[in-house]
Amino acid sequence: MIKAALFDMDGLMIDSEPLQSKAYETVLKEYGKDTIFGQEGTVQKIGVRERDNWELIKKTHGLSEDTDKLIDKRQYVYLELIRQHAIARAGLIELLDLLKQHNIKMALASSSILSHIHLVLAKLDVANYFNAIVSGHDVPRGKPAPDIFLEAAKQLHVDPIDCVVFEDAQTGIEAGKVAGAKVVAVPNKYTKNHDFSKADLVIDSLENINWNTIKTL
Repeated sequence: MIKAALFDMDGLMIDSEPLQSKAYETVLKEYGKDTIFGQEGTVQKIGVRERDNWELIKKTHGLSEDTDKLIDKRQYVYLELIRQHAIARAGLIELLDLLKQHNIKMALASSSILSHIHLVLAKLDVANYFNAIVSGHDVPRGKPAPDIFLEAAKQLHVDPIDCVVFEDAQTGIEAGKVAGAKVVAVPNKYTKNHDFSKADLVIDSLENINWNTIKTL
């Protein structure tokens, strides 16, 4: 029986991937580096922690700058983009209302840092729906390791087997399944070519899920 829902944030709750990528591009230009896009059409690898992204980008671009400094620069740019452009993805508010109506506990489990998470929650006006928030800094390993979902379930006092995870990326799908949860994949245009074969359900939009579907997972 589903007792809790664990939500990813970037790419699922908001269409953040182009904003994330723009922030990386802006910082790289400061160092005179041309942008190299990956297979997903973004600078960053989707679904992993920012520190891991920067280590990969530094290697790809031959950049020797301190990682913490790069993170700080990108975060400043990204926060401004979020303030200006972030909007909720279609169906999000209705799904949150539906889960709340059925007394389902909710947690946000995002690889983003806490300041980003709080800004998005405030921008979308959805903070009151969530009983717990877990950021990428709160756990030792990022997705596809299950740590972030295990910690979210722990904070909700719910067994992971009684949780449903909503994710848009392959790393998150794998993390949710290893944690023991049911997983609903909601691909977007940046993750549509990911492998979602491990998901319990794949839907095109958060608009395309109802209570009957959730309770039978």
